[in-house]
Amino acid sequence: MNLPKPEVENLLIKASIESGKNRWDSKGIGLIDSVIIFSAREALSKVWTLDNKLKTILKKEEIRIMNQYIVSERKPCV
Repeated sequence: MNLPKPEVENLLIKASIESGKNRWDSKGIGLIDSVIIFSAREALSKVWTLDNKLKTILKKEEIRIMNQYIVSERKPCV
Protein backbone atom coordinates (compact mmCIF):
# COMPACT_ATOMS: atom_id res chain seq x y z
CA MET A 1 0.00 0.00 0.00
CA ASN A 2 1.34 3.43 -0.89
CA LEU A 3 0.68 6.11 1.68
CA PRO A 4 0.23 9.73 0.59
CA LYS A 5 3.34 11.86 0.95
CA PRO A 6 2.44 15.49 1.61
CA GLU A 7 4.90 18.18 0.66
CA VAL A 8 6.77 18.99 3.85
CA GLU A 9 8.35 22.30 2.87
CA ASN A 10 6.83 25.00 5.07
CA LEU A 11 4.24 22.50 6.32
CA LEU A 12 4.14 23.89 9.87
CA ILE A 13 3.82 27.44 8.59
CA LYS A 14 1.06 26.58 6.11
CA ALA A 15 -0.84 24.54 8.71
CA SER A 16 -0.58 27.31 11.31
CA ILE A 17 -1.83 29.90 8.79
CA GLU A 18 -4.81 27.66 7.96
CA SER A 19 -5.44 27.13 11.67
CA GLY A 20 -5.36 30.87 12.32
CA LYS A 21 -7.72 31.66 9.44
CA ASN A 22 -10.24 29.11 10.68
CA ARG A 23 -9.68 29.74 14.42
CA TRP A 24 -9.02 26.07 15.10
CA ASP A 25 -7.17 26.99 18.30
CA SER A 26 -10.45 28.22 19.79
CA LYS A 27 -11.87 24.74 19.12
CA GLY A 28 -9.02 23.00 20.95
CA ILE A 29 -7.06 22.04 17.84
CA GLY A 30 -3.31 22.39 18.37
CA LEU A 31 -0.50 22.72 15.86
CA ILE A 32 0.09 18.98 15.37
CA ASP A 33 -3.61 18.36 14.78
CA SER A 34 -3.60 21.29 12.35
CA VAL A 35 -0.74 19.64 10.47
CA ILE A 36 -2.72 16.39 10.28
CA ILE A 37 -5.80 18.17 8.92
CA PHE A 38 -3.84 20.34 6.50
CA SER A 39 -1.74 17.42 5.21
CA ALA A 40 -4.78 15.20 4.69
CA ARG A 41 -6.57 17.93 2.77
CA GLU A 42 -3.54 18.65 0.60
CA ALA A 43 -3.18 14.94 -0.22
CA LEU A 44 -6.96 14.50 -0.66
CA SER A 45 -6.75 11.75 1.96
CA LYS A 46 -9.00 10.70 4.80
CA VAL A 47 -8.12 10.90 8.47
CA TRP A 48 -8.60 7.80 10.60
CA THR A 49 -9.40 9.15 14.07
CA LEU A 50 -11.44 8.73 17.22
CA ASP A 51 -10.59 12.29 18.34
CA ASN A 52 -13.82 14.23 18.81
CA LYS A 53 -12.12 17.62 18.39
CA LEU A 54 -10.71 16.59 15.02
CA LYS A 55 -14.12 15.31 13.98
CA THR A 56 -15.61 18.79 14.58
CA ILE A 57 -13.17 20.31 12.07
CA LEU A 58 -13.12 17.57 9.44
CA LYS A 59 -15.91 17.16 6.91
CA LYS A 60 -17.70 13.80 6.91
CA GLU A 61 -16.04 12.80 3.65
CA GLU A 62 -12.60 13.51 5.20
CA ILE A 63 -13.04 10.99 8.03
CA ARG A 64 -12.24 7.30 7.72
CA ILE A 65 -15.05 5.39 9.42
CA MET A 66 -13.61 3.19 12.15
CA ASN A 67 -16.10 0.33 11.76
CA GLN A 68 -14.91 -0.27 8.19
CA TYR A 69 -12.02 -2.17 9.71
CA ILE A 70 -11.84 -4.98 12.19
CA VAL A 71 -9.64 -3.94 15.07
CA SER A 72 -8.52 -6.90 17.12
CA GLU A 73 -7.61 -6.72 20.76
CA ARG A 74 -3.90 -6.96 21.40
CA LYS A 75 -2.89 -9.72 23.74
CA PRO A 76 0.28 -9.51 25.81
CA CYS A 77 3.27 -11.47 24.59
CA VAL A 78 4.33 -14.30 26.85
